[in-house]
Formats: sequence, structure tokens, C-alpha cells
Amino acid sequence: MSEPVFDPYLVPGTDLLRNLSGAHTQRELAEIEHSLVTARHWS
Repeated sequence: MSEPVFDPYLVPGTDLLRNLSGAHTQRELAEIEHSLVTARHWS
């Protein structure tokens, strides 16, 4: 078996890209994005 390849663009142990919000799960990132878009829409 081969060892997993390290990808510096992914959050370790996930398939989620590193992001400025610090989210570690897709659900967490979606909630943060929703909040930001909603806040921008109403401002």
C-alpha cells in the first residue's frame, strides 16, 4: 500500500481546501459562506 500524498493546499486529513475562514469541514465552510453572503446582501 502506498502512503497518502501530502497536499499543502488541503486541510490535513480532509479533502477541503485551506481557507481564510479557518473552516475544517465542508458544512462549517458552507455555513460561514452563507453568513458572509447574507450579510453582504443586506448591507
